[in-house]
Amino acid sequence: MSRPPLEQLREVLEALAELVQLGRERYDADRLVRWSIERLWILGGNLAEVHCQATGMPSGVEPWSELIAERNVLAHYAPDDITPARLWFDTVSDLTRLQLQVEQSIRPSDSPTE
Repeated sequence: MSRPPLEQLREVLEALAELVQLGRERYDADRLVRWSIERLWILGGNLAEVHCQATGMPSGVEPWSELIAERNVLAHYAPDDITPARLWFDTVSDLTRLQLQVEQSIRPSDSPTE
């Protein structure tokens, strides 16, 4: 049996974080790093969609809708439609928040109580 989609999504987001730690200079210089980041976002969107389907959750709910939308853009864009600078910005500005949201979805009982 395969692992739950959210556990796999957590792994994808961790891999993205590892690539971000390589830095912007490496990202700009290494097309394999750029392509890996693109592919991981696509995989993340696929896993978000699988999670929604498995749980009956509407795919328009955050953060799932954001992950699915990013996947759609990257999977279907023309090469000149998304610049490497845009992908880097989206990755570094959204990744930490998305990791936290996914983690909270995996472990909702660990959230602080008042």
